[in-house]
Amino acid sequence: MLTLRPVLIGLLTGFILLTIIGCEVSNTMETDANSRTDDPIDGLSDTLTPDEVVSFIGHPFPDSATNLQMAGEAALDTLTIARFDLPEADLQPYLADLGVTAPLTEGYAAAGSASPTSDSDAWWQPPAIGSEGDYRGVYQQIEGKSYNITVVDSGTPDIVTVFLQVFTT
Repeated sequence: MLTLRPVLIGLLTGFILLTIIGCEVSNTMETDANSRTDDPIDGLSDTLTPDEVVSFIGHPFPDSATNLQMAGEAALDTLTIARFDLPEADLQPYLADLGVTAPLTEGYAAAGSASPTSDSDAWWQPPAIGSEGDYRGVYQQIEGKSYNITVVDSGTPDIVTVFLQVFTT
């Protein structure tokens, strides 16, 4: 005759082991509240180095570029931005080197005005998309990347300020 005592002891032992293992797994999954940041996406994107930004853009900046600022982040998509001053005569050759074939359109702001990275707030100030003003811009997709370029007068004769935004979506 089968007795229930060994079966109950086995079930009880299994239940106790599962409870202990479950508690250990639960404890290892908890995070220290002091180690968290206020940024909910912290750790989900990587900051690009200047060399990685240039590589992603697809062509080095012209030697004549001055006041160069750049930033980039990569996660599911990659976003790079650059702002620099350039002699007007070097603008079209640089755009051609990037593969931009569409003409710049007067009064068209292509680069988004919101600062895409916190480090770029001070220098990323292109005209707002849809705003009116004395600037030119172009948007073109090239080899799976979107190029937004806005060109404004720098305040110095024959020198323009270029806002370049290159990203994948």
